[in-house]
Amino acid sequence: MPSKMDKSIGARIRQCRENAGLSPQQFAAKIGVTVPVLNAFEDGGKRVNAATLMAIAHALAIKMSELFVDREHSERRELSGFAEPSTGYATPVEIRRLVKAFDGIGDVESRDRLIELAEMLAGGRPH
Repeated sequence: MPSKMDKSIGARIRQCRENAGLSPQQFAAKIGVTVPVLNAFEDGGKRVNAATLMAIAHALAIKMSELFVDREHSERRELSGFAEPSTGYATPVEIRRLVKAFDGIGDVESRDRLIELAEMLAGGRPH
């Protein structure tokens, strides 16, 4: 019987896969499982072993710990008792959003100012 933890991890795998824009077929091929096995992972009906969790994280270009927390919501709520690690790194979703918004800025001077602002907010010095 699937545990709450298995269901939470499975839901997070699905969420990350969808955020990455991968179909179940594409993702299953990337991690070396069949679509029915991937569906069982995502539904929480099959426990994901450590090696597969590593393959999933690698295929999604995320840290394995990202599979245990929900970083999509501003309140950064916990999933099934897993505390969110304090990595300080941007998530792939945050990076994609930032790059998409940045690409929409046509004015070079505005882009430079935005970079300087980001550097200042991060505690660095503008170049």
